[in-house]
Amino acid sequence: MFPENRIVRVVLLAVSLWSMLADLAYASPGISDKEVMEEMNLARTEPLLYAGYLKEFRKNFEGKFYRLPGMVIVIETNEG
Repeated sequence: MFPENRIVRVVLLAVSLWSMLADLAYASPGISDKEVMEEMNLARTEPLLYAGYLKEFRKNFEGKFYRLPGMVIVIETNEG
């Protein structure tokens, strides 16, 4: 059984990512609604696996700034 606070953290991380994916889908014409839904469903059906992904993803942030690994371009986010 998971401690309750760990489940809450996983859910909050998933919700944050869903919000970011929705924003990205609107800003990036190359990302389809289907791809966003698939990502959301993966986070919903495999929350622990997805939490591991989010922990790695979070390492690319410095405050409000996100940098893709190996890239020079920095993206400023609204919430960081």
